[in-house]
Amino acid sequence: MKISTILEKIDEHQLFVPAFQREDVWKRDDAKQLTASLIDEHPI
Repeated sequence: MKISTILEKIDEHQLFVPAFQREDVWKRDDAKQLTASLIDEHPI
């Protein structure tokens, strides 16, 4: 399944992603940096 399809299903409430971590652990900027690292293929 493509990421875009997953995101659409989440937006349409057809797919639920449970919170595995406390909300204060991942800030928006942290998620952006992780995504950038994945796109740039940096080891994580």
